[in-house]
Amino acid sequence: MPEGEYSVPSEEPLTWQRIETDDPVYKELIEKNKSVVTRHLFGLQELNTLKNIQDELEKNPEDGLFYKSVANSFLRTSLLELQKISYIDKGIGLENLIYEVMDDDEDVKKNLIQIFPDCFLKTEEMGLMIVNSYEISNNIEKIPLNLYKNILEIHVRNHQKHEKEITEKHLEMQAKLIKKIEDGISAGIFPLDIKKVKEKLSKIKVVAGDFLLYSDFNSQDGDYDPDNETAVLPTGEVSIVREDDLDFEHYQEYVYTHEMMHALSGIAVLGGKKNGEDFSETRLQRLGMRIEGKFTWLNEAITEYLTLKIFNKEDSNAYNNERRILQTMINKGVPESLFINAYFENQEPGKGSPAIKKLIKTINEKCGTRFLQIIDDSVDLYGLGLMADELTRENEK
Repeated sequence: MPEGEYSVPSEEPLTWQRIETDDPVYKELIEKNKSVVTRHLFGLQELNTLKNIQDELEKNPEDGLFYKSVANSFLRTSLLELQKISYIDKGIGLENLIYEVMDDDEDVKKNLIQIFPDCFLKTEEMGLMIVNSYEISNNIEKIPLNLYKNILEIHVRNHQKHEKEITEKHLEMQAKLIKKIEDGISAGIFPLDIKKVKEKLSKIKVVAGDFLLYSDFNSQDGDYDPDNETAVLPTGEVSIVREDDLDFEHYQEYVYTHEMMHALSGIAVLGGKKNGEDFSETRLQRLGMRIEGKFTWLNEAITEYLTLKIFNKEDSNAYNNERRILQTMINKGVPESLFINAYFENQEPGKGSPAIKKLIKTINEKCGTRFLQIIDDSVDLYGLGLMADELTRENEK
């Protein structure tokens, strides 16, 4: 080997294999992930940083210009991040933020109207309305930094109030859901063990979702992360697909139920290890019917289907196309119970997946060979709406 060169020994790759869903390494990883502070609230990190800068300024007043410059630079960066969020969610989050702060503080309201006079319209029926959020977003740098700091303070304060409300309501929603699942078990709908249901739900961390960070959901106002067993729920009166026949309190409970269906759904866990060593890493291979990132549409369709059953509702504003594809398979003769059994089945090493295999076999018989795979590939190519329309037309022939 030429002088000055050296080789880095290649790291031995991990060998992955199916492990028990209650494997200690996997459980330990989830608990570790729960302890990590994730960003559920826009503005909190910014305000904490500004407080630290202020503390340093008080200790070193001679460096006042430097610290003020750092603070302003940080606020400008945050303002541009808000602009980016607005572009991603088509202005939904920004509009909600403006309505929130204007309802809270009259001075902030006057300042925003003065800065963007052509972006607001006052009507007798609706009161003050935002008529051009894009103009505000495109010119967001017009907002003075001290005003922007006030906006962040209002947003964080209101969100923390909602967080407290969710903490207080969580156990009540959990108790209601357990009762409904017990009824569903008695009716033969849910293939679940109520003791395990209670144990699982007691471990789920529930947090309030900030509409600025979660306003780009395409179908639901909630989220569930299986890697840290954390559910995010909508807050305040802000929601994207709010059910018309539910007031906000019941809608929040509806979203909670949807996310808890995800939490209770069956999983498959892979463990990674090197030769002769214990498992050092784990990853989730499957959640419900989402397998290695595929069939997400089917997973959400069944999740929403179960949520509707629990609430005795015929329809919802969520996952319409996904549920239309599911309904096509049911109409072709695939029993609903097969979807439910497969959705809740845990895959343990050496025990197979009888419910999932039975579902796939029946779908192939009733809908055609490799139907699920063909639909999944087509959804990626053409989109959910087009595929749902096509299947609905075929079903009506």
